[in-house]
Amino acid sequence: MKAKFISFILISILLLSSISTAALELDDFDKNLFVKIFKDVNSDDLEYMARLGLDSKD
Repeated sequence: MKAKFISFILISILLLSSISTAALELDDFDKNLFVKIFKDVNSDDLEYMARLGLDSKD
């Protein structure tokens, strides 16, 4: 029983870390997409737009 619980915890941690890594890579993709579209936009502007909730879906 204890081994099942430990394996469940380890799999959960692995899954959550994979999801967070994918989210970070997607965030970088959105920033790169904005930079390609708007060449004069700097990273501070991108952070501001991200805080407003603007992303590639808008």
